[in-house]
Amino acid sequence: MQDLPKLIKELQTSVIEAGQERAKADALFLSIGEGVLATDEQGIIRRVNQVALDMLGFKEADLIGSWYPKVIVATDEKGHKQRSIDRPITEAFLTGKPVAGKTFYTKKDSTLLPVYVTLSPLMLDGAPVGAIEVFRDITKELAIDKMKNEFIALASHQLRTPLSTINIYVHLLKDGYGGPLSDEQMEYVLAMLSAGTRMQSLIEALLNISKLESGQLTAKSQAVPLPKIMNEVLAELNQSIVDKKLSVTFKPSKELPEPETDCLMIQEVLTNLVANAIQYTPELGKITITMQRKANEMIIKVKDSGIGIPKEKHTMLFSPFFRAQNALEFFEAGTGLGLYLVKLLVQTLGGKVWFTSQEDKGSTFFVALPLVSPEQTKAGDQNG
Repeated sequence: MQDLPKLIKELQTSVIEAGQERAKADALFLSIGEGVLATDEQGIIRRVNQVALDMLGFKEADLIGSWYPKVIVATDEKGHKQRSIDRPITEAFLTGKPVAGKTFYTKKDSTLLPVYVTLSPLMLDGAPVGAIEVFRDITKELAIDKMKNEFIALASHQLRTPLSTINIYVHLLKDGYGGPLSDEQMEYVLAMLSAGTRMQSLIEALLNISKLESGQLTAKSQAVPLPKIMNEVLAELNQSIVDKKLSVTFKPSKELPEPETDCLMIQEVLTNLVANAIQYTPELGKITITMQRKANEMIIKVKDSGIGIPKEKHTMLFSPFFRAQNALEFFEAGTGLGLYLVKLLVQTLGGKVWFTSQEDKGSTFFVALPLVSPEQTKAGDQNG
């Protein structure tokens, strides 16, 4: 049998070392320069650092032992409360993966604090046993974004008028009001007209993006007949389809419900997605568009046989001004704003947009729209 004093000494050493490691962990937790809190598997707050308390205006006793979603209230910028099921901690527990994003926390004095949250689940044998959340104040970042949006909106408005004047006079020259043009002169005029049209599209996209990012452009919901809107979009883009000899098939499911959404916004989404498919599909290619109901959503799918998107660029596709190298080589004149605008519009409508793609084999874009508008969903949640 092992010597008892020696065994006791080893146990004492283990306890001391464990205490030292815990002390180090406690010191690290408390010294983090951003707000940090820890919960157990039930979402009960077990630890919180002083930075988090100072940011939210709480005392430790206000939070420790309380259910996290109840005491740390998350809202949108207008103060609409976020449902517990939609909170990052719920997603993290369900998926076992970290979740990050922007939200607003309600401070103890009832004012809103914009924060960027990163929540990581603590997993043991595949099951969550707790979570660590780190959040930081992004008030200054939002102020800078607001200034940027205001500048873009002002600059775009100021560019609109002179550009419209230029386009009018170029059209007059093209139509012969300034006298007959030689073939070479007409070539120059047509190049100017094309550049002016691209510039006009860029300005309109920048204005719409600025309004969406600042919250000035909001959805006006009504029952929208999506197949009718899609047929109008295809009629508008028909000349481009004919010029490239594309085969375009539109197959909506029968007796589709009319989702409560914004007609102009969804028309812009459909126009951008179809125009994008046309632009990046070579001659004699195929485009297939479908619409179908799935549970409480309308799923729109736009599939093309175009150039596709390199796999390593998939995560960047919805970023503003991003264009993959193969897209630049195939069509030089794009702005890189179309899909970013689509993402903002779909988010404003309470929907989701995603894609699958393989280089040289084509892309498929999906849009999921709720059948009920976000406003009606929020009203239902509050009444319930």
